[in-house]
Amino acid sequence: MEELKKGLVSVIIPTYSRPVYLKRAINSVLNQTYKNIEVVVVDDNDPRTKYRKETENVMLEFLKNPKVKYIKHLKNSNGSAARNTGVNESEGYYIALLDDDDEFLPLKIEKQVEALKKLDNTYGGVYCNYQQLLKDQIIGKYKNAETGNIVESLLLCNNSICGGSTLLLKKSVLVDLKGFDISFLRYQDWELLVRFFRKNKLGLATDVLVNIHMDSRINTVMSRNAILAKEKFLTTFKADIESFNFGYEIYKRQWFTLGVSLLEVNNNKYAFQCFKRAYHFQKFSLKDYLLISINWLNKYIPIKKIIKKIIKKVFK
Repeated sequence: MEELKKGLVSVIIPTYSRPVYLKRAINSVLNQTYKNIEVVVVDDNDPRTKYRKETENVMLEFLKNPKVKYIKHLKNSNGSAARNTGVNESEGYYIALLDDDDEFLPLKIEKQVEALKKLDNTYGGVYCNYQQLLKDQIIGKYKNAETGNIVESLLLCNNSICGGSTLLLKKSVLVDLKGFDISFLRYQDWELLVRFFRKNKLGLATDVLVNIHMDSRINTVMSRNAILAKEKFLTTFKADIESFNFGYEIYKRQWFTLGVSLLEVNNNKYAFQCFKRAYHFQKFSLKDYLLISINWLNKYIPIKKIIKKIIKKVFK
């Protein structure tokens, strides 16, 4: 039994207001080539909402499956709290995280466990590469190569780890970190990873092993709350950021990247507030101005994909 738990991977799936995708996520775990798994679904819907009832109906199919645990929060608490509940209720030696609208490709856990076993004890986990889909069509593949302590690349927005769904971590590491900070409503993955890198390294399973579905995120409301969340993140990790000689560049990239995201959803007012903050820390490059222009013009002419490919080639 001890040997079983040592190799056991607990996959934590927090779910909130998206029951339509939940079955796909669960089945992607049950269909893994690595069979020593358990699925811990944490229902963070308020019990009085339609989403709780719909989620319960989805879970009826899995109630007799011994690999699946279903835990209901007594009230909506947020994604960080739901993940922490899942970790606390898990029995695995490893923890994998999966957003309820994403899915693992069949070899995901097998490849990551293999990769982590080859690394020394300074490595607390591994991530993997992934692809983004919109309406089941691949719109982008992300192939990272970095391993070790990659907090610099993370903070500079140069490494698209993509957080939760790509990670497999040792449970002991998560326990040592005391899980996710429940005060973070955004940047939950980044918050955990910055603390993770203070003591641990991160390995990589180089294959594309996760489908990140953008359908439920493409129209995510981004407003003043996004700026407040960014302020909280940068304030919390001020000492980490300013320990680097290029701290100003980190602040610039953080604000600039948020500005681009806001511009993409036509929130021009807050986008340009972010660009103003970014410029305060570091002047913009030609590439920066081009990216702003592309995202601005894309509202009128759908040229962004084409020009972004050109920029990648010119500035690679």
